[in-house]
Amino acid sequence: WLLQNEWELIDEQILEEDGKIYEVLAAERGTPYKPYNESELLLGPFLLKKKNAVFVKKWSSELKGWQNILNSMDKAK
Repeated sequence: WLLQNEWELIDEQILEEDGKIYEVLAAERGTPYKPYNESELLLGPFLLKKKNAVFVKKWSSELKGWQNILNSMDKAK
């Protein structure tokens, strides 16, 4: 949405509170200075550089979820 509506992402934070993970984006109106690759768009370009414990926890959980789906699909064949 940010890229399509001419907003520039200037920072991101990821945090966990009460067992829930939140990603906080900071943006300014303006043309993004750099095109992002697919990984950066999915994971967050600033978060990807920081890779704090909450980031690792979130994406480890996502990976396990997708692996479970793939395993279920394999069993369904």
